[in-house]
Amino acid sequence: MMKVAIVSTEALITPPQKYGGIEQVVYDLCKGLVELGFDVTLFACEGSKSPSGKLVEVIPEGWGKAGQLEEFGRRMFNLKSFLEEFDVVHDNSHWKPCWGLHRRVLNTMHWKQHPSQCNYKNVTAISELIAKWLKPHNLGKDVPVVHNGIDITKYEFKAEKGERYLFLSRISAYKGADIALLLAKKLDLPMDFAGLGGEIQIRNEGNIRCYGEVSLKEKITLYQNARALIFPTGAHGDWEEPFGLVAIEAMSCGTPVITWNSGAMPEIVKNSETGFICNSMEEMEEAVKRIGEIKPLNCRRVVEENFTYQAMAKKYITLYNRLLGGNFW
Repeated sequence: MMKVAIVSTEALITPPQKYGGIEQVVYDLCKGLVELGFDVTLFACEGSKSPSGKLVEVIPEGWGKAGQLEEFGRRMFNLKSFLEEFDVVHDNSHWKPCWGLHRRVLNTMHWKQHPSQCNYKNVTAISELIAKWLKPHNLGKDVPVVHNGIDITKYEFKAEKGERYLFLSRISAYKGADIALLLAKKLDLPMDFAGLGGEIQIRNEGNIRCYGEVSLKEKITLYQNARALIFPTGAHGDWEEPFGLVAIEAMSCGTPVITWNSGAMPEIVKNSETGFICNSMEEMEEAVKRIGEIKPLNCRRVVEENFTYQAMAKKYITLYNRLLGGNFW
């Protein structure tokens, strides 16, 4: 039985209580590996939970706290002798301290993290977008891609939709919250806004409702009932979406996605099949008019075929076996 150490982030507990995409992905990966018979130990912030029951609480959570990354690195270094007991170490952290602590470390880049952080060793990416960005920075070496996956039993399918639209992400301009608000006001759309607060202020007025940060249960209910997820991430040109977890969560619930042609979104949303990829405000307006053309079952099917946590776990196992076979990259 392969022993795998899964290292989560230094920022938030795993799985997250509300906000925290990487931490949820890491938890679901652990779950997939356990179901496939792997011996998994999770290294994460204090208060985390591990699907295997094996947990090392490395550091108190401290998202944005000064010195948090460096302290995490120091504490992982103190665990070096313990890490040597594992066949593979899979580092999903921001700081990437594990490359010098074990011979076989897989380093997943969840955003545009520079590969020098892990000494250019065994780098993988969560999207083709990130892999393409990484390659010239990674001494020209190719970067394998493993798309994120979710637990579709939680994000249950619902065919019948309401009339309200949904924006669910960080309520900031780089995620397009202001564009979603402008679209709602211009077309008089009933729209719900949910997510961690940012610099964009959303007020309850007319058909606009703002829920702030929501629990998993509340989030799923919003997804299931939304006519569409409005996700203009990167619309201002200063941000490329690394993956877009909210898109596959919505699609799993049968909810189409109207998004911007930014970052990895064309990898996630199939244009005119599970939603619409837009390049302008005018195209977003047209997408709203055409949203009835998208079949909820198509949205669910694409997630079932491409973005489950089980599929993600199997792809990572292939990379673990490469490391065990002495194939480093």
